[in-house]
Amino acid sequence: MSEWIVLLRNRRYAMLWAGRTVSWFGNAIAPLALGFAVLQLTGSVADLGLVVSARSLPNLATVAFGGVLADRMSRATLLLVSAIVAGASQLVAGLSLYMHFASLVLLVALAITNGISAALAGPTSGALVPDLVPDEQLQDASVLGRVGMNVALLGGTGCAGIIVAWFGVGAGLLVDSATFFIAAACFAAILRHLPSKPTSPQETMFRSLVQGLTYVRNERWIASIAAALFIYQLTFAGGIQVLGIATARANLSPVAWGLAGAAQTGGLLIGAIIVGSSKRHLRISTGMLTATSVALPIAVLAVIEWRSYSGNSALAILCVSMALAGLLFEYLSIASDLAVQRRVPNDLLGRVFALTALGSLSGMPLGEVSAGVLGSAIGLVPALIAYGAFGASALAWFARGPGVRGLTTATPTDEDFMRRSMVGNCESVQRS
Repeated sequence: MSEWIVLLRNRRYAMLWAGRTVSWFGNAIAPLALGFAVLQLTGSVADLGLVVSARSLPNLATVAFGGVLADRMSRATLLLVSAIVAGASQLVAGLSLYMHFASLVLLVALAITNGISAALAGPTSGALVPDLVPDEQLQDASVLGRVGMNVALLGGTGCAGIIVAWFGVGAGLLVDSATFFIAAACFAAILRHLPSKPTSPQETMFRSLVQGLTYVRNERWIASIAAALFIYQLTFAGGIQVLGIATARANLSPVAWGLAGAAQTGGLLIGAIIVGSSKRHLRISTGMLTATSVALPIAVLAVIEWRSYSGNSALAILCVSMALAGLLFEYLSIASDLAVQRRVPNDLLGRVFALTALGSLSGMPLGEVSAGVLGSAIGLVPALIAYGAFGASALAWFARGPGVRGLTTATPTDEDFMRRSMVGNCESVQRS
C-alpha cells in the first residue's frame, strides 16, 4: 500500500488514475440507465439490442485507429477530447429523457458517438502510463489502475439501481456525463505538466496501422496474448453472460444473479491486490493457465441447470466460483498490460494496446451470438459444458504457445529492446 501512496504523489499519474477511476464509476451506471431508458421509450427488447450494439460495434470497428492516434499525437490530449465527447453525448441523452425529446434514432446516434470515444480512450490510457511513471513503478501503477477500476465498477453497479429507482433513468445518464467531465478536468491537469508529443504527418493513418500489425505479427507473444484474451472473453460472454443468465432465470432469482456478478467483481479486486503485493516478475503463461478458471462458474451453472438446484447453497457455490474466476483472471490482465508496457517501443504502444483490445473485444459479440445458437440447438447443459471445456483447453494450449513460455514482465535488455524497435520500423526502412 505504501507504494501506491508514493505513486499518487506523482501528480500526473494521480490525475490519470483519478480520471479513469471516476469514468469507470459512471460507466458502471450507464448500462442499467440506458437499458431502462430504451425499454421505457419503446418497450422493445430488439430496440435495446440495437442501442447496445450501436455502441459496441463502432467501438470494435474504430479501436485500432484509436491506437494509431495514440501514437501520433499527445495521449493526454486524446484522453481529454474523448472524455469531453463522451460527457457531451451522455449529457444530451440524459436531458432528452428529462425534457421528453428522446427518440430511438437519437439514442442510437449518441451510442455510436460514445462507442467511438471509448475506442480512443482505451488504448490511449494504457499507452500513457509509461510516459508518467518510471519503469520500476510500472507494476504498481498497473495494479493500482486495476484496483481503481474494480472499486469503481463495484460501487457504480451498486449505486446504479438506487439512482435509477429514486431519480429516474435520465439521472443515471446525467451522472455518467458528470463523471466524464470530471475525468476531462483531470486529463487537462496532466497536459499542463506534460511536454507535447511530436506528430508524424508524413505517415498516413493506414500505413501507421499496417506498421503496428506488422510488429504484432513478428512479435508472436503479443498475438498469443490477444488470442488468449479473445478466448477468455468469448467463453465468459457466451458461457456466463448468455447461458448463465438463462440458467439463473430458470433456477435462481435476478437478485441472486446480481450477487454472483458482484462476487466476480470482488474477486477481480482481491486478485489485483494479491498481485500487487508480490514483487516478483509475472509469467504470461501462468496468467493464461490461471485464466482457465473461467470454466469453474460455467461448470457450476451446468450442475445447477442439470439438477435444477436453487436456494442459498447453490447461490453460495456459484458466488465462490465467480469470485475465484475473477481473482485468477486478474493475474493475466495485469501481466499482459505490464509486458506490453515494458517490452514494446513507446512509439508503438498505442497500436499494440489497441490491437490486443481488438482481440479481447471481438470475442464478446461472437460469444454472445454463438451461445444463443448453441444453447437453442443442443440445450443449456451441453452448451455450458462445451463452452467451459473449449475455453479451458484453448487457454491452456496458448500457455504453451510460441514466445509465451518463459516470458515474464521483466524489463528486457537494451539489446532485446533495440531488436524489437528495429522490427517495428523495418517496413519503412525497406521502402526508403
